[in-house]
Amino acid sequence: MELTHIALLIAIALLLVVSVAFLFSHIQRRQLRKALGLSALNANTVQTKAAFQLFADTDLQLGQTFPGVSKDRRRAVARKILRDQGLIPRGDSAV
Repeated sequence: MELTHIALLIAIALLLVVSVAFLFSHIQRRQLRKALGLSALNANTVQTKAAFQLFADTDLQLGQTFPGVSKDRRRAVARKILRDQGLIPRGDSAV
């Protein structure tokens, strides 16, 4: 009987960990969409995934090159670079 309870508790704990990881991932994607100026409901297309990866790479490079610059400023510069390259739509929806 106790072994069944322990197995059930472990299963519940594992489910909770997976749920939290999924939620955290979803929140990160939503913040990234907002930073890119894309719709929060935008589908994960190949182009969107490529823009996400390029944005993350550009933000990382800017962070290493200019460590004293704020995260918001780095993201604004990364958005401008991607817009200039035509990889994300132009617009002022995300500041």
